Amino acid sequence: MDDGYFVRPERLRTLSGTFDGKSDTPPELAGKLDGASTVRTGDPSVDGTTREDVTQFASELREFGEALSVVAMKLIDNADTYEDGEQVVGGALDSITGELGPAGATDQQGSGLIASRLGPTS
Repeated sequence: MDDGYFVRPERLRTLSGTFDGKSDTPPELAGKLDGASTVRTGDPSVDGTTREDVTQFASELREFGEALSVVAMKLIDNADTYEDGEQVVGGALDSITGELGPAGATDQQGSGLIASRLGPTS
């Protein structure tokens, strides 16, 4: 069903769930890498470099997991904000169109919640 939104709040919510559902994977991988940082090659400089690189990569994976969670929350916020904005503007249009008469104030029908409140085209 076409609700006239250019932004589909329900799609943002679905994407949010996808991002949130994947946010645990990078930290899990980081946990597996933590064990690799104890590898002993017999060369202390190689061991030190390997340990530093693996530790850095694991840290970045954990941050990536956190970023996925933040993106998920922001997608929900955007969906809510978009719908709230539509409601506010739609309410304001309701008060205006009451003063303009039953035909509304437009020559062309748009789409979405706001356009549906303007009424039919003349």
